[in-house]
Formats: sequence, structure tokens, C-alpha cells
Amino acid sequence: MSKIYKINELKIENYKFKIITLLKQSFLKSYPNSIIEEEQFVDRYNKLKEYLNQNAIVYGCFESDNLIGFVWFFEKNEMGLRLIHINQIVVDNAYRGQGIGTMLLNKTEEYCYLNKIDEIELIVTDSNKQAVEFYNNKDFYTERLIMKKKFDYDN
Repeated sequence: MSKIYKINELKIENYKFKIITLLKQSFLKSYPNSIIEEEQFVDRYNKLKEYLNQNAIVYGCFESDNLIGFVWFFEKNEMGLRLIHINQIVVDNAYRGQGIGTMLLNKTEEYCYLNKIDEIELIVTDSNKQAVEFYNNKDFYTERLIMKKKFDYDN
């Protein structure tokens, strides 16, 4: 049976390797044709650790003592609204499709209700079709699109 617990700045180090592994899996889902150095995932983990000392909240989903997913979010105020920004929600590939993402999102929503938060926001890449479908099924909607144009100066 999977359980969700808050991970604080003292316990985060116990899960460093697993968090880095999960961050890699998440990146590959969002950017399947990209290559990123291991060091950047370590940097991302260190940012998470740093933010935990400020205002970030991390809930981990555990199967026994094994971290199988986590959600990392923080509170912010924007134009008079109290928002939660989900920085990362990731589930181990081996546990996808088992309701773990839903459990983590439900825990985040519970935090919102208890703290009278007005909205949840997040960014998801269009190429991560599973994530887009997941959030659409959870009543999220697209508010704005980020559009880019790249220049190739080598040709």
C-alpha cells in the first residue's frame, strides 16, 4: 500500500539518488530527443533542497521505504490570488498508471483547501502527451501558450 509523507530538509538527503533518478525519468518524458548531463540533475536536486529551506513543500509517495514519486510545489501571490505552483510532479516509470500521480495531486489539493489557496498552476510540455492528458482529466485547463522560434546560424 502506497503512503504519502511530507519530506523535510532533514530527510531529503536520504532520497537524493532516487529523486535524481525520478528527475531524469521526468525529463526524458518531456524532452525525449534531448540529452542532458548528469550534473544538471544534481543541480536540480540541489535547488529543490535549497528551496525546502525557504518555502517549498515536497510530498513523497512511498511503497514501503521506496520513494516512487513526489510532488514539489511552493506558494506565491499573484495579482491578489494565492497560488500553488507545482514545480515538479513525477512518478517512477514502474509505477505509472497505478494512481500515484492522482494521490500526489490530491495531497496538493488537500494542502490548498486547508490553506485557502485560490489556484494551482503548473507548466507541462506539449510533447508529454501523458501528462497533458492527466492534467486535462483533473480539470486543469490551458491558460496561455509559450511559443518559441529557434534560429539556426550554422546553415
